[in-house]
Amino acid sequence: ENTCGSSHIYCSHNIHKKELQYQNIKASGNAISIGILQRPSLEIFLQKCLLNKNPMILSDCMNHWPCIGHEERKWCDFDYLKKVCGNRIVPVEIGDNYMSDGWGQKLIYFRDVLSVMESQTIKGCENGEGRIYLAQHQLLEQIPQLLSDICIPDYVSLVDGETQIINAWIGPNSTVSCLHHDPYHNFLCQIVGRKYIRLYNESQSDYLYPHEKPMDNTSQIDMSNPDIKKFPLFSKSEAFECILNPGEMLYIPPKCWHYVQSLDLSISVSIWF
Repeated sequence: ENTCGSSHIYCSHNIHKKELQYQNIKASGNAISIGILQRPSLEIFLQKCLLNKNPMILSDCMNHWPCIGHEERKWCDFDYLKKVCGNRIVPVEIGDNYMSDGWGQKLIYFRDVLSVMESQTIKGCENGEGRIYLAQHQLLEQIPQLLSDICIPDYVSLVDGETQIINAWIGPNSTVSCLHHDPYHNFLCQIVGRKYIRLYNESQSDYLYPHEKPMDNTSQIDMSNPDIKKFPLFSKSEAFECILNPGEMLYIPPKCWHYVQSLDLSISVSIWF
């Protein structure tokens, strides 16, 4: 039951700068580690996160999810995923990220998505060329059997309305989501692999150089290689950062800027509410 637990906040996992450099992550500007709440009660989550719009890692809230804890339904077992949905066709992104030159999309069998990602994780992709990413796709709506492998956190009941959008994110290591923000409350739930995430509160927007409309929810800054001469105010920005491990969920408030990079072959679901 994830509505009972500790109110204690402790510091998230130490982020080793050498590891980030190895992964081509340049932590420019000021950043502090995101805190962790261990299975907080509804009231604690409301007070510590929701009302104050504080990003936070929630631990021990996904142990009961079948995709993590059920021996025959774990999503780290690609044979299981191929059996359930290998013959289904899904959209994938091709290239470094959706703002880069040469980016595109195509339809592909899900079994081939997994096979290509395994190969790309082992061999790597130079400059992101040819990298595929199943990104922001409502896979669990397309394949309802997978929906039974996760659980909607009770915390979503604290927000008025019934809007819940569940997206899947599946990609090899070094997959990137540009610095951007979304209009919803968000639980980014990590199922397989790890992700590095860097977040900026909405108050930092003036330092993050959004694109012109209609892409004004996306920053112009290349977080893997920030150009301080071109974007000098970025050096004044203050950020949170973390490495999100399997079995952890990250609460991201609405309009909170976030940059995401996979450190391993990664499977996540985001729950917008």
